[in-house]
Amino acid sequence: MDTNGPTIYVEKSKMIYLDEVMKIDFVESANCFMLKSPNEILNPRLSFYRK
Repeated sequence: MDTNGPTIYVEKSKMIYLDEVMKIDFVESANCFMLKSPNEILNPRLSFYRK
């Protein structure tokens, strides 16, 4: 996946759920990340793993 930051790996089977433009935001009140597009929120509580 092309990003303006670090490389992000996505399972090929999950690619059908992603829009062309996506954004990852940090939600301070929940202490987690949120994956969203202009049309919807795909995951309100993303985990972060450093490889």
